[in-house]
Amino acid sequence: ASLVAARCAVEQIPLLTANDIFKSCEPKKCLIVVGSYVEKTTRQLEHLIERFDSKAKVIELDAARVASFDKRDDEISRVINAVDSALQSKSSIVVLYSSRALVRDVCNQEQQHVSSLQIGDRVNEAICAVVASTIQKPSARNAFVVAKGGITSNDVAVKSLGVCRATVLGQVIPGVPVWRLGNETKIPGAPYVVFPGNVGTDESLADVIEILLKEVKVPLLTYSPTATTPKDILLEAREKGRAVGAFNLYNLEGVLAVRRAVERTALPAIVQFHPASFDFANTALLAACLDVAQSCTVAPILVALDHASSDDALDLALRRGVDYVMADGSRLEYNTNVAWTADVVNRATNSALKSSVAVEAELGLLAGEEDGLSVAEKHAKMTDPDIVADFVQRTKIDALAVTIGNVHGKYAREPNLDWARLDQIRNNAPEDLPLVLHGASGLPDNMLHRAISAGVCKFNVNTEVRAASRQAVKVASAADKDVLDIMKDSVDAMVPVIEAKLRAFAPTFS
Repeated sequence: ASLVAARCAVEQIPLLTANDIFKSCEPKKCLIVVGSYVEKTTRQLEHLIERFDSKAKVIELDAARVASFDKRDDEISRVINAVDSALQSKSSIVVLYSSRALVRDVCNQEQQHVSSLQIGDRVNEAICAVVASTIQKPSARNAFVVAKGGITSNDVAVKSLGVCRATVLGQVIPGVPVWRLGNETKIPGAPYVVFPGNVGTDESLADVIEILLKEVKVPLLTYSPTATTPKDILLEAREKGRAVGAFNLYNLEGVLAVRRAVERTALPAIVQFHPASFDFANTALLAACLDVAQSCTVAPILVALDHASSDDALDLALRRGVDYVMADGSRLEYNTNVAWTADVVNRATNSALKSSVAVEAELGLLAGEEDGLSVAEKHAKMTDPDIVADFVQRTKIDALAVTIGNVHGKYAREPNLDWARLDQIRNNAPEDLPLVLHGASGLPDNMLHRAISAGVCKFNVNTEVRAASRQAVKVASAADKDVLDIMKDSVDAMVPVIEAKLRAFAPTFS
């Protein structure tokens, strides 16, 4: 790692603290998985258990039983139940380790001798099965994993958690990196600590856990209500070097989750709903959004109609009191888009229930699929910087969504945004025009902050919040919970994701 950093001129960063790793003040649970058999790991395990004796639940996986062919399933089942029970307890530390005694003379069902390497594989597979089975249970909410051992950390990441891509945040101690897991995993956005077997001193494993479980000091901002209109709220965020998070939601649980995150951060936010919600339940979701938004006194919550291309949907939203509409004429021919968008702005100015309704428009066409919007990558179009000034002048819009390589939904590959194009758009646009970036789910913090530096002051988020909700509902339903409890679990799962996004969009305070 040092060689790569030196050859690639990677800037060194300080060792990570709990504040660097966790973006939410939610209580944490740590699942420590120890598979490495080297002597140093065994000593580190002993010191860990000694230091946290009263705080930790320690579960041993009997290597001899899982290596056998007649007791294996019973042992795995026993340990799964033990880990689940430990995670349900008040203990913040759960230690799962494979027994340290050497296992030999194991025969398979054909009475053939099993090699030490095969025994090790069977034990490792059992560890992965336990983690895979427990990590998505309700008891594991807000849990993160520390994996001890090189093979163990790789296999738990891939086989238990489904990791395909992760962001390396840095090191918590020298030689022990921390990853931020991707959206495809069973615990999207969670930290994952890779602790190789022979790294550190005898106390290092305990030291790392102490660092990770320190109380996260997340700042509560004092929102100064100098901005009164939606456009002014966006411009105020830009002036302070941050952006406003806009979250696409589908039900009451989502709106409540945004309000709770806003109350924790004192950062303004936008709740967005799609026109398809009108087809499903008329204005019921809009009414819920307006009611919950008005009840938040810590910071403004705006209510927005997102990606509306129908005049009927736009007029209904404007009459019922939205603060913001996204008039999506991006699929239209340019001059037709200009004329239609200008008409929407006129209606928002003269026919809306509220004054100062902001109108956002989009130049370019995003690839991806989300909320019924499907655009093949080959049909996606980047925003042309040369037409921005003309479009804004003729339509009088309040905000412009740009296409610079961002996509709706999950990114199929590493995001590759055209920063030169964004800078040119900013240069060509009027100074008082807020820029918007859709498809912010999956963008790493460094890209978010680069976009903010170029004048982006609104990010749309959908995929990560929706994934957290769906997973919570799936797990709670499998546990045969009642409907209200399932709804509560859904809210609880979305809050830390939304809070982390709000803080990421405010880099000077996160």
